[in-house]
Amino acid sequence: MTGAGARGRTVVVVGGGLSGLASAHRLAEAGYEVVVLERAGGVGGLARTEQKGHYLVDIGADLINGSFTHYLGLAREVGLEECIVSASPAADILRGGRAITVDRTRPLSLARSPILSARGKASAAAGLARLYPTMRKIDPYALTGTADDYGTAREFCDRYFDDEVTEWVIDPIVRAFAGTGIDGTSGLLVLSALAVGTKPAFGITGGMSALPNALARTVDVRCGIEVTSIDDTDEGVHVTYRGPSGPGEIDADLCVLAVSYHDARSMWPVLEDTAGEFGRKLRDVPLMSISLGYDVPSPTRSYAVLVPTRESSDALLVMMQQNKAPDRAPAGHTLVSLFTEARATTRLMNRSDDELMDWAAEFVESYYPGLRGRRDMSSVHRWPRTGYLPFPGYWQGIKEVRAGLPAGHVHTTSALFGSGGVERAVLGGERTARRIAKAA
Repeated sequence: MTGAGARGRTVVVVGGGLSGLASAHRLAEAGYEVVVLERAGGVGGLARTEQKGHYLVDIGADLINGSFTHYLGLAREVGLEECIVSASPAADILRGGRAITVDRTRPLSLARSPILSARGKASAAAGLARLYPTMRKIDPYALTGTADDYGTAREFCDRYFDDEVTEWVIDPIVRAFAGTGIDGTSGLLVLSALAVGTKPAFGITGGMSALPNALARTVDVRCGIEVTSIDDTDEGVHVTYRGPSGPGEIDADLCVLAVSYHDARSMWPVLEDTAGEFGRKLRDVPLMSISLGYDVPSPTRSYAVLVPTRESSDALLVMMQQNKAPDRAPAGHTLVSLFTEARATTRLMNRSDDELMDWAAEFVESYYPGLRGRRDMSSVHRWPRTGYLPFPGYWQGIKEVRAGLPAGHVHTTSALFGSGGVERAVLGGERTARRIAKAA
């Protein structure tokens, strides 16, 4: 992606998460002079990794899927090829106090699994067969271009599956992608989750922060900078900010907004005016990740542990990190990440870290009792906002807001209404950079 019209032109990218960094990297590649302003003390946004004793803990974004072609392609491009490793294809589904293992990449393995009754297996096979042609056509990373929103996820499931399949298979899969179950999200997300969910999973040695850190080395990134206003003028943009040395300002030809809507609207008020009622309907997806280390070998070969709402309305998803990448825990150890459900998180955030760690440990150890008494590390990370709940009409609303924004010097990425997924973040950042370069 290069353009003669880009040479010498300046761009301010607001937001040093994956979306902003991907956009900045592509713009710099095209010849623009780019500076990235990030409010936090480091880059990556939700894609962050911390060392906790001898455990390497991904504290936010966790999943890398084989359908993440832009994320994986960018990682290879910046020198992380040898860091990409295959994660276990197995998944545990919790039911009735048991962890039942299935092969996530082979839907037909459900036929041999006790997770469903014979009637449920027949319903799953029939429903998936009917959905297969639609699943093949859908682009899970371009849902704003999909004409049909399919109503609520519950309504969608009622048309294709019986209650057993919906509650014990579809609901936990949707929860892993939406942050909440089928009663709180759009039917379109069921199709998206099913289309993505059977793809192979991967990990990156060095953690989820490896890609944002590598991208940050390719552009000028300034952390600890809080943007306060963006003024779109006849000549370009005027950006004001607060930094460690006090207030400052930057003039540039263009600005890329790569932060969430609720952060961006105060910087650029035209956004809130354009979003109108849709903006007022947005509801945050808060989340907590609770990490637990154990000095015993893995109790399962699975990476993902899917949690149906009927099994727990508070615990959203569990990940066995040692089955994702070998550097997450020393040999003979287990590293567990438990994520909280979006609607329960606000209530759970009132608990202390010690209370949360004990609650998470009790939940995990009830299914894997061999872990009891062997915990040697615990940590809690709180994320008040990871994206927005995709209610019916959500994707169409995003499309209408984007169409209503003025054509000027300010551009937005998928981070504006993002879900926290790393593929959508990278893809959205690259698409914005491509649009800018094409118009140069």
